[in-house]
Amino acid sequence: CWGSGINGQLGNGIRYTQNSNEGEPLPTIVSLPNGFNPVKIQTTTSSSCVMSDIGNVLCWGSPSNGKLGIGISNDETGCLGRPSEDCAIVIPTSVGRLPLGVRAIDISSGRSHTCALLEDNTVWCWGYLEQSYWPNGQYIANEPLKVADGVLQISSGQDHVCLLSGYVEDTWMDSIECLGGMSWTDPSSFDYIKEDRGPVPSAIQLFSIVCILLLALLNLENTRQEDTDLETNSQ
Repeated sequence: CWGSGINGQLGNGIRYTQNSNEGEPLPTIVSLPNGFNPVKIQTTTSSSCVMSDIGNVLCWGSPSNGKLGIGISNDETGCLGRPSEDCAIVIPTSVGRLPLGVRAIDISSGRSHTCALLEDNTVWCWGYLEQSYWPNGQYIANEPLKVADGVLQISSGQDHVCLLSGYVEDTWMDSIECLGGMSWTDPSSFDYIKEDRGPVPSAIQLFSIVCILLLALLNLENTRQEDTDLETNSQ
């Protein structure tokens, strides 16, 4: 990372101040743990989050408004024993309260929030959405908060996040839901598209369909062979 590092958002372990060098003009190595192989990085205005190849998520920078998801925020009480204006996490730190044993497969950040899509198709978010409340009625989420199930894709804008859902409780339900920009009310009020495709086919049902198709192809081939034999005999 490079640029301004006053809020620790470069992740190189250095706490820059406005009275000294405020950042780095050239790329500087982020202090990632040994064995952490990054595959995706996202940034807010003053923090950064990265996802590894095995689905772990680390964040660093300013924890203002819960942007780091580590349970602290530089509000009027300060953080980590330091004044709020001197609050910065300068090395990557594990995001708290994500489900154990469930990998993240995508992350997406806006101005002051980050959301993670997990392999069980749940979405967990932390931080702050301008002029909005999270589904639990809280204004700021200092730790990951579960906001949706059955999600296939996530995408964040400056102060909102949109979710593309695929299936819920073994039923296909195509829908797009967006949070942000206004106070959270009911997810259904943000549904632009919703289509019920019926129950998701089971493995046995899929196997039966394949067998029927194979039998149909076999009968077709037998019919063609019989027609060929008749033509040969007539000649």
